[in-house]
Amino acid sequence: MATTTTLAAFIHDTIDEVTTTVERVHRSIAELPFDAIGQVPPLRSAADEVRSLQGRSIGAVYALVRRINREVQHVVTELVTGAPTR
Repeated sequence: MATTTTLAAFIHDTIDEVTTTVERVHRSIAELPFDAIGQVPPLRSAADEVRSLQGRSIGAVYALVRRINREVQHVVTELVTGAPTR
């Protein structure tokens, strides 16, 4: 069983690392239009507001992916070991 729980932890950690990488790439690509729009003084304020909202939205989505990943790891570990993980 230790191998199975180790495998569950490995899969969790890998998904978490990939999620972080994808989030970083997503954020950097999402910034590109705001960098350009921010150069236009009348649009700068609106662009900053939308950028902030978008940043929070992106963060919320990836936080949810990480939370689901954590929950799946707990469920798998509990099913394999028969013992609660929390």
